[in-house]
Parts: sequence; C-alpha cells; structure tokens
Amino acid sequence: MVFNNRLHIVYLGLILANLASKAGKKKNKNRLSLPSFKHAIEVKSSIPGRVRFYVPSLESNIEAANDLVEQMGKIPVIKSCKVNLVTATVLVEYDHENLDPNTLEGAIIKLLGIDKTILEKRVSRMRAEGSKLLDTANNAIYDFTNGILDLKTLVATIFVIYGIKDYRKNRGNCAPGAANLFWWGSQVLL
Repeated sequence: MVFNNRLHIVYLGLILANLASKAGKKKNKNRLSLPSFKHAIEVKSSIPGRVRFYVPSLESNIEAANDLVEQMGKIPVIKSCKVNLVTATVLVEYDHENLDPNTLEGAIIKLLGIDKTILEKRVSRMRAEGSKLLDTANNAIYDFTNGILDLKTLVATIFVIYGIKDYRKNRGNCAPGAANLFWWGSQVLL
C-alpha cells in the first residue's frame, strides 16, 4: 500500500489547524487583565463595573466576610459587595468610570490582610519535599555514624577524597574537575 506524501501533508495541515482553532477558543473571563495570586486572591471574572474574586481565606469565615462587606459599603463608588462563603467568592459591582479595578483589588487585599500572604516567600512543593528528604537523609546519616558525620560533611568529605584521588591519578596535571571538587568540599566544610 503506497501513501501519497501530499495527502499526508494535507491531513497534517488539517489536524494542526483544528488543534490551533480549539486552543484559541478558550474564553478569557478576566477581561480587565487583573493580576491573580494563586491561593491568595484570584480573579474569576471581570468586566468593567463588576469583578468576581476567589478568596480561599473567606471560606466559612463569617467575621472576615462581614467586615469586608461593611468596609466596602463605606466606599461611595462601590455599588454592592456580596460574599459567598460556600464558594469563597466576592462579587463587587462598582462605578468603573471613577474607580480603577486594580485599586479595587488592592483595597480588598489590604482589607482582608492578604498582602502578607502574597509578599511572603513562597516555596514550591518540590522544594519543600526535597528539603524534607534531605533532612531525613541527614538525620539517618547522623544516627548511623553516632554523630560523627552528617549529610553535609559526608558530601564534602567525598568531594575532597575524589579530588585528591583525581589529583594523584593525574600527577598534578588534574582537570578542572579536581579543582572544583576541592572548592566544593572546602566551601561545604567551612
């Protein structure tokens, strides 16, 4: 069975065009392009005069929700502020000609105290789990050697030993690898 190369190119073009058209159909509900901060405050939808925020800290937090609605009600350019505790969303209707949506988001961030969450140093799950793994390995080595070595000194010692071995093997004409091992080992130990 012989295939026509031109036919394959046409089919490939049709498939790629179909995939590209599906990728472009994703609706952007954040029409005002407001910034979202994952796990702090996220913009779920925004149009001029109306914004819906998702705020995880408001979930089942009646006091914070009531305080937010009360404080937002004092601002004359805000028409309404509604909080849904089940979905942890805040729907704000405002006068879009007199209030910038970024200012509105900043006010909500400040009123709820989310600014501390946004500004704190975030650690990825990979880094956190890696740190736990290294701590576990460090404790295991420390216990196994009865406190003589820990992970840091063990790695440094291995670097220095391999550096010396490479230096002796090459009779002083060692590659930069040995020099790097000396450097890493000494920096870890110091």
